Amino acid sequence: MLLPASAPEDQARAELVARLDMVPGLERMTEGRSALLWRVVPEGGEPSWARVESGAGVEPLAADRDALRPVVTTVPEGAEDRQVVLAEDASSGWRATLDGRPLEAVDPATTGGLQAFALGTDAGRLEVYHAADHRSGWMAAAGVTLVVYVLLAVPVRRRRAGTR
Repeated sequence: MLLPASAPEDQARAELVARLDMVPGLERMTEGRSALLWRVVPEGGEPSWARVESGAGVEPLAADRDALRPVVTTVPEGAEDRQVVLAEDASSGWRATLDGRPLEAVDPATTGGLQAFALGTDAGRLEVYHAADHRSGWMAAAGVTLVVYVLLAVPVRRRRAGTR
């Protein structure tokens, strides 16, 4: 949170600064002539795009959101109630596999609308990715269109009038 500077005798600003300093989860980062800056300190672990949640706690997973398969990691054995939870809205395009075996999606109503998969007790190689089902149809249509344009661009010999 950024609070721009104001006149030193501004009582309302001083009260706001005092209140912000007392808010749990906010930490003052810097104080300069031009502004004050606070940051949010997460409770219960580091924030992550993908995590494993269970009754035993939360474990963040290494993830690269821009990769074709954002989560590719090995998970150890764990509790029966383990879930892989993504910081993404639930969507039918998300897929998760454990050692190549598809994982069942969890009802978004139980995860606050986030995408989640039931992980179970098994250990193995976890992969999470988004399969864009609509993309393959568009790619096929674009390929057919390209072939038609190429065929139309190929020069064809003309027959002379009157010769057969």
